[in-house]
Amino acid sequence: MCPGFLHFPISPSPHLPIPYSPLPTMTSIELFTFWNKVNRLEHDNVVISSAYVQIDNFLSTAEANQLLNMAVLKEPLFEPAQAKTEYLIANNVMLLRRHQFPEVVEWLSDRIHCILPTVMAQLKVADFAITRTEMQLIASQDGAYFQRHLDQHPHDSRKTRKLSYIYYLHQQPKPFSGGELLLYDSKIAAGCYETAESFKAIAPRHNSIVFFHSRNAHEVKPVSCPSKQFKDSRFAINGWIHR
Repeated sequence: MCPGFLHFPISPSPHLPIPYSPLPTMTSIELFTFWNKVNRLEHDNVVISSAYVQIDNFLSTAEANQLLNMAVLKEPLFEPAQAKTEYLIANNVMLLRRHQFPEVVEWLSDRIHCILPTVMAQLKVADFAITRTEMQLIASQDGAYFQRHLDQHPHDSRKTRKLSYIYYLHQQPKPFSGGELLLYDSKIAAGCYETAESFKAIAPRHNSIVFFHSRNAHEVKPVSCPSKQFKDSRFAINGWIHR
């Protein structure tokens, strides 16, 4: 029996037709919702706790300091983030794209891939072939935040994102407050996944990396940076593992 298809029992008599009802015409989002309903067995209003893995001291002290120095020196290359879903979700966030720090991308991607088997086991994610790994560097300045959003969407190129990750780095002692990642739980409503109101707050600890399911809604709380200097920003290298 192939997953993803409806199967009807074979009629005991060859003279009786197999019941068949064609699917209505649906948009990709409606079809995604339909299959979610077909495949869901949980009762409504059941809250599903969001899972994440946070690894402290992910890199050596020297490597973490090297990345931080690189980020500060590349300040002129940063540009305002234009992260959008139906509306602008980022405020006062500066972005450095993958091609603008190539000296880091390859070896950091390799380091992330090396730890993935352990992370996937803890998140209960089945093995999958990685097709690509996205990466960008974020500087969250005074007043910066991300509104609640999803990294994975069934209707565009983000639909293949399986895991999201965030590597945190900043000056010591920490020159800002706030900037926590809020990872929302899910619930079943009308047979489908929806975002619950409960969440877990994850601190942006220096030289730590966080992994979570891309399907989970999340946001970043506002950052308060009294000095308002770029070097004191909440830096983060974040990205997505595609299946």
